[in-house]
Amino acid sequence: MVSSMNSIVYKNRERLVRGPLINFNDLPLDKQDNFIKIKEFLIKYFNENVDVYVYGSFLHGYWDDLSDYDILIYKNYDGKKLDNLILDKLKLNVNVNCTENKIGIILIP
Repeated sequence: MVSSMNSIVYKNRERLVRGPLINFNDLPLDKQDNFIKIKEFLIKYFNENVDVYVYGSFLHGYWDDLSDYDILIYKNYDGKKLDNLILDKLKLNVNVNCTENKIGIILIP
């Protein structure tokens, strides 16, 4: 539901609309750092390079301070298990979506 041209109400919170993410570097530095920490954790966890992608409110440009970090990885794995591990180790609220289907999303460098 749109409340004005520059904000939306999503999950019962009014959020600023920034426009869709085109480049990972367009995110604020603290958000970039958190996404990179998540990626580094996943690389260590799987003991291999893992491409990690941004989706959700960060991709669409309407995140707020309470938004979780929605990420996608191309692996056949239990995303909820990863959510809990990342919350425990990094203290970041994450929603990991695991799939083997390739879809276009912004890659975390």
